[in-house]
Amino acid sequence: MQKNNHFDNSAKIPKWLLTTDEYTPPKDKDNFWQKTLFSITTKLIFLRHHNYPHKNSWLNPSEKLLLIFLTIILINSAQKIFFPLIILAFSLIYLSTLNTKLIISILKPTLISTLFSLIIILPSLLPNASVKPLNLFMGI
Repeated sequence: MQKNNHFDNSAKIPKWLLTTDEYTPPKDKDNFWQKTLFSITTKLIFLRHHNYPHKNSWLNPSEKLLLIFLTIILINSAQKIFFPLIILAFSLIYLSTLNTKLIISILKPTLISTLFSLIIILPSLLPNASVKPLNLFMGI
């Protein structure tokens, strides 16, 4: 008697796998954009009408926000590490001219976001990671 050495491929497929699902998105597509624009607008209004403790600034809050966006774009488009380091140096010089309470109010959220970013990047620092962030940072 000869044995059959091939597998039986006649497995039954469940019915739920054979049915097609039809997803219809909600009709209110613009709700996300409206909420996002409303959130951005309220933050901009808050920046415009908020009294800052550092009133000796020669920029109003709208100009500061524009300058921040421009700096982010320029840092992200930089080909070498020198430009972000120069921006960091100027930021540290500016930060050193502020009073202590304002420095602490700036550094608390900065440290929290830095720790959060470190936790996100931590798995890529492991030995078996395919792309090393240090190599990306150094341009290697």
